[in-house]
Amino acid sequence: ETREQDQPGKDYKDALNTEQSEVAKDSEKGDTLFSVAETWLKNVFGTYVRDRVQYFNVLSEMMKTWAEDTTMEEHHRGNKEAFDKILKEDTYETIPDRRLTFEAFHGALLISLYQDEPEFQSAYHTIKLFMDIDSLVSKWRHTHVLMVHRMLGKKTGTGGSSGYDYLKRTNQDKYRVFMEFFNMGAYLIPEDYKRGEKPYSVP
Repeated sequence: ETREQDQPGKDYKDALNTEQSEVAKDSEKGDTLFSVAETWLKNVFGTYVRDRVQYFNVLSEMMKTWAEDTTMEEHHRGNKEAFDKILKEDTYETIPDRRLTFEAFHGALLISLYQDEPEFQSAYHTIKLFMDIDSLVSKWRHTHVLMVHRMLGKKTGTGGSSGYDYLKRTNQDKYRVFMEFFNMGAYLIPEDYKRGEKPYSVP
């Protein structure tokens, strides 16, 4: 997925002929892989979380117990401040580089927290596939950057781009479509603190 506001420098369509440019414009108007994934995750949250108050109360209590567990070293405890930001929609909206909607994020969190439960095993496998796509694209970009640097140095590249410098800028975290899935690990509450009431119900 390439969002226009994320494209450094020139618009990539400037390097295309008229027919190719029209095809590219049409593709930008359709659903992206990210938007499809986001809609799916919102549906997961809506399907399994019938009582939002109960969901957030259970989640908050589990996190509080983890964060305040003095039997483990401090750096292994949960980060309550970071967790508090995702429990309310208004504070969630302030998270830098956030892309998923509040409901979609919690759909992904629910799947990740209970990935070993039968109802979420396939869904978690799907999330891992999205992450694999991101990883492979990042690896390809990194290899491409090194190849261009070796062949062209810092000369201007094809299509009027700035060659190596342009490609190097595209190989940053902000261009990874599913970065939030990779960051989900910070919110994964250990099993010891999830032994009580579950924050969801199977329909």
